[in-house]
Amino acid sequence: PVQTDGADEPAGVGVLVVKDGKILCGTRTAEGTICGPGGHIETGETPEEAAIRETQEEFGITPRELIPITALTGMPDEYCDSQVFLCTDFDGTISCDGNEMTKAGFLTAEKAAELIEENPDRLFLPFALSVTSLLELLQEPSPEAP
Repeated sequence: PVQTDGADEPAGVGVLVVKDGKILCGTRTAEGTICGPGGHIETGETPEEAAIRETQEEFGITPRELIPITALTGMPDEYCDSQVFLCTDFDGTISCDGNEMTKAGFLTAEKAAELIEENPDRLFLPFALSVTSLLELLQEPSPEAP
């Protein structure tokens, strides 16, 4: 497990929940930007535990599997370095908490890419960077078989 007490370790997590090729998101009540589940890692939590807790708190679902896909570093001061996970299987019914997040829905990868390019301020920066990383991973050619 990743420790969170070192200076180079992530202080936050993000979870890209993907179902039927679409990315789960909601509207952050704080500033109205589009975002997926995520938040700060609490003392004593692993990034995986924080990812599960944040997904449960904000969207009412429990990830069954978390796949680490990227780390966001060098962010502006108002954000923290974060470990980003991919989740393609979860338990529960999606329902926003109404405190941090409202209006749960799914964005196609194409719509997410379009928003990032044409209206980046509509998305919460760490979410936009996470989606960009995922889309880049999906576009990488698979290694040639020997």
